[in-house]
Amino acid sequence: MIPSTRTREIDNQLGAPGQQFSIAVNSKSFEILTDRLYEDKIQSMIRELCSNAYDSHVEAGCADKPFKLTLPTFLDPKFAVRDYGTGMDHETVMELYSTLFATSKDTSNDFTGYIGIGSKSPFAYTNTFTVTAFDGVNKRSYVVSRNENNIPEISYLGEFECDEPCGVEVSMAADSKDSHEFTQKAQKVVIAYDSLPECNVELVVPGPILEGEGWTVYATPGGSWDDKYAIQQGTVVYPYRLPAYAEGFMSSGFKVIVKVPIGSVSVAASRESLSLDDETRELVDGIIEQTGEDIFATGNRF
Repeated sequence: MIPSTRTREIDNQLGAPGQQFSIAVNSKSFEILTDRLYEDKIQSMIRELCSNAYDSHVEAGCADKPFKLTLPTFLDPKFAVRDYGTGMDHETVMELYSTLFATSKDTSNDFTGYIGIGSKSPFAYTNTFTVTAFDGVNKRSYVVSRNENNIPEISYLGEFECDEPCGVEVSMAADSKDSHEFTQKAQKVVIAYDSLPECNVELVVPGPILEGEGWTVYATPGGSWDDKYAIQQGTVVYPYRLPAYAEGFMSSGFKVIVKVPIGSVSVAASRESLSLDDETRELVDGIIEQTGEDIFATGNRF
């Protein structure tokens, strides 16, 4: 996704020399940008890795092909996301996983990703995970982990003969007690995909009960106010809360998801919410207001 930028006019009346800021490389800075960045660590990790898998399929020209999602179960507590996209050569893997904010997706709105920290999101849940890159002939394996100074590093394990299709798999051990939560959170993530991923467990995703141009209404039993409205940009669904005076057109238990073009709204670095600058808020409020009018015009009441 092409990030939105603002032009700033700087008036340095004193003409004093300046020094550009930098980031200290230490355990604290990495922890803030990997672990503490996400409030919902499991859902964020699933969302980020699934988005990366889908983006790879888009780049490879096979967006309709499902990627593979392995969720932990009580008997086999493994979590993995395997795509069948472009794959990565050795140099790309080493650079991508050793550099925060490294990305190749910020020059096109064909991709959901653009920040360059989603590939490191497993650190929000675990201290060690595995990356395997397939090229159709061989596979290369890597371990990404925190070292003795609590700073992430990547180790190359070697290349092995393998005839699996091109792509990348990110995998890790999960705690079996988290199995149910992984499934529940995965179901919330995959609602944004036209084709569900291949999965080792059944994903129960609510079907639409009403659709219009750019919006879909779902039944969500037990939903709260925050569940009523959401903005979908690419493969990520962002909850959105209207101002208190605009009580809205949706009752509790229903949810409307409005799709917007990639790059049209600003998002938080964690991608757990929208970044509500004035332009984004004005745009989203207008979109939801129009959606409410469209739903009202259908004669349906929720």
